[in-house]
Amino acid sequence: ALRRFRQTRLTRGGVTQARPQVPLPMRNPDAPADRPAKAVLFINGCMAEPDRFQDWIRAVDYLVGVDGGAGHCLRMGLQPDVVIGDLDSLPESVRRQLERAAVPFVRFPADKDKTDLELALSHVADQGWREAVLLGLWGGRLDQSVANLLLLIRYAETIRLTLVTERETAYVLPAGVTLRLTERAGATASVLPLTALVEGVSLTGMQYPLMNAQLRLGTSLGVSNAITEPEATVTLVQGCVLVVVSSHA
Repeated sequence: ALRRFRQTRLTRGGVTQARPQVPLPMRNPDAPADRPAKAVLFINGCMAEPDRFQDWIRAVDYLVGVDGGAGHCLRMGLQPDVVIGDLDSLPESVRRQLERAAVPFVRFPADKDKTDLELALSHVADQGWREAVLLGLWGGRLDQSVANLLLLIRYAETIRLTLVTERETAYVLPAGVTLRLTERAGATASVLPLTALVEGVSLTGMQYPLMNAQLRLGTSLGVSNAITEPEATVTLVQGCVLVVVSSHA
């Protein structure tokens, strides 16, 4: 199938360019058809088990290679719709392969004020995407990993953000949104404050339910709960949390 790309405006010394039509391979045809199209960001962190991520990608999704993360996309047999970053972690051989496939690049200088992930999230927001899945968020550097996590708070109000690792799925949940979890009974669920104060936290379908509770940044009250019902829910009135779900207790 062919996808027609929209216009992208590049900043910090970039130019405005029209993206070409690029032939895209089929992604996982068995992925649920009722999921809306979303952006999928391939970040240059750990993705040691590519099969774990296949179910999160559909043919209609918008695939973003975040600098060297574009290599993860290729290793899964996929072609990114765009590559964003200063390209300092993108191997030359991968760059040439992407160029031969006419994949557009949004390139920034290495001397910049934002990380590649922040630039990619800004691009996704500007393109109008309201849901994004982040793959390969965690890497070998603690500062980068923490910065990546904190960065997501800024975008939680406008983009529904899901983080997927080999072992966990995490959701950045702002106030006023109900998160419904349908993991198997016994799955671990942790609710971690991302803002100084989180008010009105309610948990249902879990071993330790909460009703209109308060969570403060730096406390561990929400760690290692367990799902006990076919559907568990998380809601809050004020603030933002990270809900981390793992099938491995």
